[in-house]
Amino acid sequence: MHTPPRQRLERERRHDRRRDPRRRLALPVALAGGAVAALIASSALATDRIDRDERSTRPPTPTTIAAVAERFLPGWRQLAEPLHYTLVQAENASPTLQVRAGTCYAAAAISNSIQDIDIRIRVDGRIVAQDVLFDAYPVAQWCARADTTVTVELRAFLGAGTAQLAFFEDPESARRTDGPLDELSNRLDQHIARSAPRWTPVGDQWRNMYEQPGVTSLQISPSADVCYAVVAVGVSTVRDIDLSARYPDGSERSHDVGADATPLVVVCPDSSEPFDVRVAVTLGHGAVAARVLSRPR
Repeated sequence: MHTPPRQRLERERRHDRRRDPRRRLALPVALAGGAVAALIASSALATDRIDRDERSTRPPTPTTIAAVAERFLPGWRQLAEPLHYTLVQAENASPTLQVRAGTCYAAAAISNSIQDIDIRIRVDGRIVAQDVLFDAYPVAQWCARADTTVTVELRAFLGAGTAQLAFFEDPESARRTDGPLDELSNRLDQHIARSAPRWTPVGDQWRNMYEQPGVTSLQISPSADVCYAVVAVGVSTVRDIDLSARYPDGSERSHDVGADATPLVVVCPDSSEPFDVRVAVTLGHGAVAARVLSRPR
């Protein structure tokens, strides 16, 4: 049967459109675009919900010694007016401080021009406390074992400019020094001050010696309407510590398996059933200290 030229041309056009790969991709692309748009909208909604939750708000970066103390040393007493220094990169200032046995101290610094400042506390050349995190507001805490003089090294690790340094004393030193006064305890106190400053210690400090990588546990018997945190630190030969909170049936409630030796886990139990926190040294060896902390829900 003879097909009129116009109908044949229209049929060929429709055939060509069906063969056009761009046309075959049009529907999947449209569907994918709709899915991406929905995902973006969902993510935006989730982010908006998080942003509206005041618990997710990052504290403002401190810009004064007073702001550093309010954030990391609540209730501590400043001993004198801040010391002022002008430092070039890699330069140290090394003031000294007379300390009394059984008293806990802190050295805090701030700079609005130096990108990274470190603090090290030395007794007879030995480091007893330090803050070498990458920031411009370090805080180093320690408890004195004897009446002595400590040297405080303030170092401009990155950048140059002016910096302030102030010393603080803990009015509740007697409560904090019930346990051993050593470098490990100072590290643990430092970790608590940086990571959980408004939590309350529960019970005594937990310690264990790891001759090699391994796992031990501590048990927590929770109370109603209370959240618990566990922090841990190790001596310098302990390179990585992991924490995992588990119930007797093996179910895990929280964990910190980051590649560091300062882990923290938080658990807000739904019942009074005791649970274990596994303290695992995965790299290194030596003494590890941990502390259980609590606060109301």
